[in-house]
Amino acid sequence: MASSNQHVLVFGATGRIGQLVVNKCLEAGHQVTGVTRNPEAAMKKQPKIKWIKADALDPKTYEDALVGQDVVFGCTGSDGIKEKTVIFSQGYARIIEAMERKGVKRLIAITSCHDHPNAGWFFRRFVKPCILNNIYADIEVFETWLRKEYRGTVDFTILRPFEF
Repeated sequence: MASSNQHVLVFGATGRIGQLVVNKCLEAGHQVTGVTRNPEAAMKKQPKIKWIKADALDPKTYEDALVGQDVVFGCTGSDGIKEKTVIFSQGYARIIEAMERKGVKRLIAITSCHDHPNAGWFFRRFVKPCILNNIYADIEVFETWLRKEYRGTVDFTILRPFEF
């Protein structure tokens, strides 16, 4: 984000990564809109931004908030431990489609640590395949679609932070 005072919309703004993104955007002088399922609680923790109640899987709940935004950060997540998740594959697809309808050109999607070369054997052989397999499977569907099949107008970057 080169110029200051951009309009930034952050999905997952109340999560660990989302809070970091919101704070950095505020420090840089940007106008931030946070997307959450519970804006009342979020407003108490971070009153400096505009909050909207929305669901990434339902564009009707956030499409109007995309108007005038310069950048969308996707910081959504799921525990994905017990149930299959579609927050990455279907959620991001719907966000991107809504961005295109509203003329927003830039998406920064923060997914996960993925296959970091320094991840230890315990993570690679136990945590990822046994505990986080639902999340990683959904991330793979999303990233494959975005890199190989997506031919739209949104310029995207995928970030996979490893250590927070």
